[in-house]
Formats: sequence, structure tokens, C-alpha cells
Amino acid sequence: MQSIHSNTQFRIMFQRQLAISAKNISRLTSSNRINTYLEHSDFFVRQYKFRKSGVIIMRRTLLQFLRISAVIFTVLIFTYLIVYRPMNQQLIDQTYENYQIISSQKEMSVEQFIQRSIEGSNSQSCRTMIRDAIQNYYDGIMSFNDLSIFTQSKYEDGFNALTNATSASRVVDGMIVAEVNESLASDVLSLVVNVNETQFDLLINDQGDVFARIISPIKNGELVIGHDVVTFDMTPLIKELNDDVTVVTIINNELRFSLLENAKIITQHEKYVLLLKDKRVIFISDIIFSSSDSSVSIETSQELLEDDINSLTMRSLLWSGFLVIISLGFVIMISIKGASNRLSDEKNRRMYFQDKANKDALTGLYSRHFLEYAKSNLIYNMMPVSIVMSDVNGFKRFNDTYGHVAGDQALIDLATIFKNIIRDDDLAVRYGGDEFLFIFKYCDEALCESIMKRINNKIEEDFKEKNISLAYGYIIVDDPNLLDISIEKADKIMYQNKRKII
Repeated sequence: MQSIHSNTQFRIMFQRQLAISAKNISRLTSSNRINTYLEHSDFFVRQYKFRKSGVIIMRRTLLQFLRISAVIFTVLIFTYLIVYRPMNQQLIDQTYENYQIISSQKEMSVEQFIQRSIEGSNSQSCRTMIRDAIQNYYDGIMSFNDLSIFTQSKYEDGFNALTNATSASRVVDGMIVAEVNESLASDVLSLVVNVNETQFDLLINDQGDVFARIISPIKNGELVIGHDVVTFDMTPLIKELNDDVTVVTIINNELRFSLLENAKIITQHEKYVLLLKDKRVIFISDIIFSSSDSSVSIETSQELLEDDINSLTMRSLLWSGFLVIISLGFVIMISIKGASNRLSDEKNRRMYFQDKANKDALTGLYSRHFLEYAKSNLIYNMMPVSIVMSDVNGFKRFNDTYGHVAGDQALIDLATIFKNIIRDDDLAVRYGGDEFLFIFKYCDEALCESIMKRINNKIEEDFKEKNISLAYGYIIVDDPNLLDISIEKADKIMYQNKRKII
């Protein structure tokens, strides 16, 4: 429209110039008038044609620019829809999955700490000499004062062998007979008297320090004759699990339900839930012990978790738009490489915590957590297998005689024997306490007996005069669906063999 208007103005100006020229040449002769008129006419015609060609060039340039802009815009839209959004969503999904896996490993570390604390407290309650002395008190053979004097030093020795223990008290007949670093309040004493099974509680002081309190009954047969109350400091573990991204806390049921209320569930599992609430990504475990109402909460900022992903993918989009004509593929390669490096970092962090969960902290053998994984993944490719359940004969007597520090070292030495004798494809699992589970790949009865005989011979050689051996029972399995039943059968056979030895 603008170009038409310009042409009209040019024609009007052209006509005016012709009129002025006509007046100027009116005094000239006819021939001169005609020549001058033609010269002026030719000049204005050439000027008009030049102006018209310039408009055409401008039109073509504008059209070309619009075409290039349309191509670039189309490529940008295509890049956003086909590359940016799917890649961004995939990275976010992978980040949430990695966060859930890392959180599960951290939660497993808390559970393992609690399990080791319970085992340590129970070991205090099972020491034969102190337990017999308590029975002598109830039988009237020993006074309470004599019992207290007899118990205190031995109780301190046992306490010093416990890892992360901060205080301990032994309660007999509603009174404290021995204690280390603590005097129980009256309300706790009244609570202890009614405990018949091991009880676990979490305590948090005003400074935010977290402690695990284990109440372990002392039994003579089925009769409860006393209790041990041992407190373990969980604060160093919690600080180790915290990092720049996540905050690990212990929460009760009331806070757990409060967090679940009106939250967006990302992943729901029987053992945990991953949710999004108030721009926070929160992993909440199930109740971590049957007698407790406590759960593990692992929290991070949604913005912190997704910020690097969004920044990375947005940079990818901008570079794609800026260099799309030169090298679109090169930009995408850089983006994918950056995402790959981030996923690699997440994988390394996940492997670190997964290794801690899969290996027993004391012996370095596989843990029961790993056994659950192996049941559904590895063992299917090992059939037929020998399932061997074993228990260390005389280990309780060894602990009472040499102490728990020596007992821990003995378990480490036994684990070394197992690793050196079993094959690379075989599995050795610390099943609990001094119980070990072996899974031998492609193994029949003769080979199983041969391996276990070599293990026992090595134990007899390394533990001379200490009366330690391995009682075991085994069963050959060729159906993966019978693994759990086979472990139970092997356990029963092992105890039958153990009773024969005793």
C-alpha cells in the first residue's frame, strides 16, 4: 500500500516538473524546445524506473527475510516440542528416580544402624554371668548391693564394646543395678518394668540431636528378670547422610500424616512414598521399627532439584535457535553430553549408597537387603543352587570369654575365610548375628559338602583351642519360586545338626 502511494506522488511530481520545464522552454525555438523537452522527459522516466526497481528489490528482500524468519521460527518450535520438552521431562523423571533410589539407600543406612544397635543391646542382655547373678538375687543367694557391685564393672566393659553407645542402665526389680553415663527418670523406670520384648524409641533433644533408645529384656528362659536400657547416638549418621541437596530427619506419625495431607504423590510404594508439597520433594519411609511410630523423612527443594535440569535444557534451546542453521546437531550433542554427565554423577552417588546398603558394615559380606534383590534378579540364572544356612557353634561362649570386640574380629576373620574358599559366582550373606547364608551356583550335594568341609577345616585351623565351628544345613533347589521355603528348610536342618553337636 505504501509503495502505491509513493508511485502516485512520483507521477504528480513528474507532471509538475514537466509543466515547469515547458514554461522554461517557451522562449526557445521550436527545434530547441522539442530537444530540451525530450531531454527532460527522458531524465524523469529514468528516475521513475529506478525508483520502481528499488521498491521491487525491497519487496523481494522483505519476502526473503520473512521466509528465513518463518524457517527459523518453525525450527525453534520443532526443537522446543520434539527435543526440549521430551528431554527436559525425561531428565526430570530420571532425577526423581535417582532421588528416590538415593533416599532409599539413606533410609536403609538408618535401619541398619538401628538393627546393629538392637543387636548390641541384646548382646548386653544375654551375657550369662551377669544374668546368673540376677537369678541369684531373686533366689536370695545375693543381696541387691552385692549384685550391683558384681555387675557394674562387667557392665561397663560390655558398654565400652558397643559402637555409638552414649549411656546404659540395667534395671532389676524396678531398681537400677548398674549404669553408665545416665540415671533413668522415674517415668522411664515404670515404663521399663512392663516391657517383655525388645522395644525401640527415638529421642530428640533441644539441640536437634537424635538418639536411639533400646529397651532389651533380660530373660531366664521365658521369665523376664531385668531390663537393659541403652541409648545410641544417631546424630553422626544423620549428619553424614545430609548434604547440600537433601535434609534427613526423623519424624513421628503425626508429622508424617501432616506431610501426606494435600500432597501430590509422585511414587507410592509399600515401604515408602515420594511426594511433592509446597515446592518440596519429600521421601517418607514406612515405620522403621514395629514398636516405634517413627519414619525417615528425606527432603529437598523442588527448585533445587529441577533448577539445573531446566537451566541445562533452556541453554540447549537457546543454542539450538542461535546455531540452528550452522550446526543444530552439534548443539544437541553438547546438550546430551551435559545431561549424560549429570546422570553419571547421580548414578555414582546412587552406587555409593547402594553399596553401603548391599554390604554388611562389619564383615563386608552381602546383607539381607542384597539378598532380597538377588532373589528376584541374580539367583534365577544360577539354578540349580545349594542353599546353605549356617550358624557359628560356641560363638556366645566365645563372646562371654573374650569380649565383644574379639567377637566382632572373629566374625571378620570368618568372613575372610568364606570369601577365600567360595567361588566367584557364589554368594555369602550375613543373615543376622552369627548366622550366615551361602548360595552356591550350579551345585550338587557332593560339591556343597566339599565346600563346607573346606570351610570348617579352615575354621578349625585358624581358631585352635577356641572351640568354634560351623553348624550348617543345606538343600538343593532348581525352582526359583521355592527359594524362601528352601531357606526355611535349610534353617531347620541346620538347627537339627546343631543340636546333635551340642
